[in-house]
Amino acid sequence: MTRTKPKLLFFTSFPPPNTGQTIASNLIFKTLQNQGSFDLYKINTSDPNKLKRKGSSLSYVKHLCISYLRLIKTLNSKKIQTVYVVFSSTKSGLLRDVLSVIFIKYLNFKRIRLMAHLHSGNYGHNFKRLPFKYLFRFLLRNTDKLIFLSRSLNHIANFFPEDKSAYLTNMIDEDIICTEDEINRKFLNKSQTKDSFQIIYLSNMIPEKGFLDLNTAMGHLRTKNARINFHVKYIGGWAGEDKRNAFEKICINSENIKSEVVGPIYDRKILKQIFLDADIFVLPTYYPIEAQPLSIIEALNSGTPVISTWHAAIPEMIENGTNGLLIKPKSTHELAKAILELADRKKWFQYSESARDRYINTFSKSVLQNSALEIFNA
Repeated sequence: MTRTKPKLLFFTSFPPPNTGQTIASNLIFKTLQNQGSFDLYKINTSDPNKLKRKGSSLSYVKHLCISYLRLIKTLNSKKIQTVYVVFSSTKSGLLRDVLSVIFIKYLNFKRIRLMAHLHSGNYGHNFKRLPFKYLFRFLLRNTDKLIFLSRSLNHIANFFPEDKSAYLTNMIDEDIICTEDEINRKFLNKSQTKDSFQIIYLSNMIPEKGFLDLNTAMGHLRTKNARINFHVKYIGGWAGEDKRNAFEKICINSENIKSEVVGPIYDRKILKQIFLDADIFVLPTYYPIEAQPLSIIEALNSGTPVISTWHAAIPEMIENGTNGLLIKPKSTHELAKAILELADRKKWFQYSESARDRYINTFSKSVLQNSALEIFNA
């Protein structure tokens, strides 16, 4: 007799656009798909007009209505047993999530298990006042399992039972994972470039992510150690061309520093090569909802030492003085000092090897695949 597989529906956003959340959802879906224990279905809730829209609009309401109609149809026609969603840390997102719970838990006649994933570092902080406090409690009461990126990001332990909590770090996709041969070639190439260092910043161009701090730090280095040549690449999306043009005008460029504003890069294979070419990855973030930056894992995977901040779950990813350096947020002088420390090729090799080891032992596919399967099969 053939055993019927449990039916699992992913009701969340998938790429495009490529964000930490959409990439993570896609990777988890593929992991479960390859394992074959579930009958998998998905409803992609990505909003094609999100980046163009300012605030709420009729097009967003229409998008939500279509998503929920598809949800009701799939729940009933496919006899779904478990639904996976991603909860938002914003107040408007909370309203949307409550609506999702009502559709999933109450507008059908079958008991459905709800699994929710959190990708923000401040979940619950915005829901302390009425009426959001009661909506938040309603959401948690109707959630059967809550997945956090790390224990340090679980700020709601007093409201949600530990036996219903799970922990799964971010994963990176196949197109950006480096092979051992590629890492060895990187080490060989870097052994021949002692006085030239490539620095990359990769994130959305939001001031709280620290790109302005990096530029200021490069200004501190303009008059120091002129024997070292730095090439800085700022990679990420802008809120508008006017902001990008304004930043390009103040970018530090000097005899030993070249700054390049690249803009967003969506091709993962191109990003992989950029990481392989890089010497240092810098993300001096103090972004309020920062959690576990995917870009840091991508950097570790490529053997690229990381400079970041004592913020969110980053100290669990970067062992200060081993695979990277941690600085206080907004401290541009500390950032400049950290860059100079890693711009010592002999030290750089030690940091680089430790970065790669950290990826292999903590964030590699072989490690996380088993964790994901255990959580969803429990």
